[in-house]
Parts: sequence; structure tokens; C-alpha cells
Amino acid sequence: MGRYRIPFIGVFQKKTNETLDQYHYLISQLDSVRAFRRVDPSKLENSVNKTNAANVWSRIRPGLEKIAFLPESLPGLGNLIRIAATLRLLFPLCFFSFILALLIRVGIFALHNVFLFNLFLFGPLVIMFSFIVVDFIIRKKVARYEEEHPALHVKEKDQIKNAVEELIIKFIREMKLYKENPDRYQMKLYFNDYRGTTVINEHREKIFGVFKRKYSTFTTMLALNYKVKRIT
Repeated sequence: MGRYRIPFIGVFQKKTNETLDQYHYLISQLDSVRAFRRVDPSKLENSVNKTNAANVWSRIRPGLEKIAFLPESLPGLGNLIRIAATLRLLFPLCFFSFILALLIRVGIFALHNVFLFNLFLFGPLVIMFSFIVVDFIIRKKVARYEEEHPALHVKEKDQIKNAVEELIIKFIREMKLYKENPDRYQMKLYFNDYRGTTVINEHREKIFGVFKRKYSTFTTMLALNYKVKRIT
């Protein structure tokens, strides 16, 4: 059973139910995978455990992994992904190096070697710019591959939709058990085709820049009057 906790942000916020919070999070994450996001399945396991969704999880995890790890399976991207991961690991060092260069510049530390100073100052910029370029190339190649294969992962995403609907039914049951107001657990979803939900309003969204995209998001609330069938 869920236990009540006080959210970290906002001392005077109302208490929320941890079990309901985890249903809310898990449903939102799986819905986003149906759209165009990739989520590492291991980051969802805590929510799965707290929502008693092991049966649902065992059915969809292979599909989630195929979607999440698609870039690694594409020809020529393995090395780029490893390079990007290595550059990302250097970010803390970049921050330290840049701060050190600023301290030298204002005279807190003395360093008379111009080459080392330039290395501390511009090295982090080179690393971060390199990461941006490599990450852009990876995303561009993956986006092109997905455009060329519109039927990619259709089966897996249908399974995820069914799983989300099962979780929604469990969510409704828990909501009734705790006598919570569904208005407190509104969800911003990418799809409006789930049974057991009511769409409050629709928002048109845009992604600008290189990866231009238009899509809708739906502010959704659980329909507590939905007739829940027994799910094991």
C-alpha cells in the first residue's frame, strides 16, 4: 500500500500519495515512448515495483529496450555514441577547468604559462562543442532512419498502449481506494486514445530548429466512472 509523503519542493504543498505518484509517472513515461522519446527501461523499474506492475512490465520491456537502444543498432552509430558518452563524462572536468581559468584570470591564482591558461579556458569549450556536434549527428541519423521506416516498432508501441491502459485501470482502482481527487493527478499525454481517461484540453506544440515537428499534447484526467474490469 502507498504511504503519504511531503514533496521536497514547497513546504506548504498538500501531501501526495507515493503509489499514485508512481502510477502518474509510469503512465506519462510510457506514453512518451509511444510518441518519439526514448527512455532507459532501467529508470522505470522503481515505479514498476511500487505499482505492482511486474506482469505488465514483463510483456513490454523487450519492446522498450528495442526502442530505447535503436541508435546503438544502426550501422556507423556505435562509435559516435561511445564518443558522445566519453565527452559527456568529461563535463565535470570541463566545469572545474573553466572555473580555474576564471580564478586565474581575476588573480586569485597565479599562472604565467599562457598555453596552460588557454587550455584551461578553451579546452572545455572545445569538448562541449564537440559533444554538441556529435550528438547532433547521432540525432539526425536516427531521425532520418525513422522517417525512412514509418512502420518501425509499430508492434511494440501497440503493446505499450495496451500496457498503459492496464496501468490506467489500476490507477483508477487505487484512486478510488485512497478517495483522491483525480483533478490532482492530471497528466500531460501525447495520445488521447486511452480508455478510462477524459481529455480536458488539447495543446498544439512545436519543435523549432533542425528537428522541426508539430504535435499535440492532451491534458488528461482519470475517468473514475469508467467501469473497471478485474486485471490480475
